[in-house]
Amino acid sequence: VYLLASSSSSASNDDDGLDDELTLFQTHVDSLPLDTDDGFGTLLVAGTATNDDDFAIVDMDLFRDVLVLYKRSIRNGSQRLRIIKRSDDGEGDCVVDISPHQLMNPCGNMNYNAPSVQFNVESPVMVPLTYDYNFSDQTTISSSSLQQSSSSHHPHIISLKEAKHDDDKYVHTRVLVENGNDGVQVPLTLIHKQDVDPFQRVTNPVVLVGYGAYGEPVMPGYDPTVAAPLVDRGVIMAYAHTRGGGDLGRAWYHGGRLYNKRNAVDDYHACA
Repeated sequence: VYLLASSSSSASNDDDGLDDELTLFQTHVDSLPLDTDDGFGTLLVAGTATNDDDFAIVDMDLFRDVLVLYKRSIRNGSQRLRIIKRSDDGEGDCVVDISPHQLMNPCGNMNYNAPSVQFNVESPVMVPLTYDYNFSDQTTISSSSLQQSSSSHHPHIISLKEAKHDDDKYVHTRVLVENGNDGVQVPLTLIHKQDVDPFQRVTNPVVLVGYGAYGEPVMPGYDPTVAAPLVDRGVIMAYAHTRGGGDLGRAWYHGGRLYNKRNAVDDYHACA
């Protein structure tokens, strides 16, 4: 039995959010139901403070031979898949990195015996592409384009080609904006046409999207009725990844909720 739990699962108060990222445990079915006072079983993957380059666990899928963790960076909000073999030696783990400008969502993946995990990658101006990561040969294939993804210099890290709706048409940029009140660096994603420079004084209109609540990341998927038509007309789409959302982990979420809600508003104001 595999279990995702945070330190706050057995605590009475999690308002500080300082050590609230999910941790992966393994236990035996005979140990259920668990007594949280005695722990959650054997630790497999620790939280972001000590593990995996500051990538937090968001969710997981279980297959016959592997465990797939869906993770998000608490530094820049980018996503990745970590594929862990369910063998005692722990060898053969692989990581699939997603561009920070794109949104990844797992598909159904309800077949326990499936030879691959399937997921979608998209952006506000890029139609969804479906990828299959094959567990046996550790390759990632786009079902839409039937092109194999590129591999990095590390044999067990795969970086997907940053597919775009139109390579010559749209530009994705992520910058850090300082909140003048407390100095926190707030990520801001900009999407615009190739011939628009958002860092120069321009007359192009800007649509600034923000949410900053309930731990929800602000990186919407493809929207043919809003983002793409607006960008085609010269509008700059801006997405403010303010505190209160889940863009940079649980601490980022706690930093903009309850008595810290003012931070989410100040972050949005700084991006504006």
